[in-house]
Amino acid sequence: MRWYRCFIRGESFPKRFGLGDDVVLYGFYTTRWVQAETPESAEMIALALLRSEQDFALPEGYVGPINAKVYFEEIDEAKGPQTQGGATWFTMEEG
Repeated sequence: MRWYRCFIRGESFPKRFGLGDDVVLYGFYTTRWVQAETPESAEMIALALLRSEQDFALPEGYVGPINAKVYFEEIDEAKGPQTQGGATWFTMEEG
């Protein structure tokens, strides 16, 4: 199997960063390194990884609409894995 670097952008993820803070829609950028047979299977594996991570879960008690989307901006073959995890979050502009 080959290693793939998946550069991912998310939009409209409901998130609460502080205790008692309101839920706000955020976007993010993140990279996941996965082993897969093809770029298409790397995308599916990386998506499953994100779904399993607590950082991307809905805030406790959230009952509002969910319009979150994930886009794979790049999937490149790589020589091996690098640092895994984390994301850079940004607020979504309303309008």
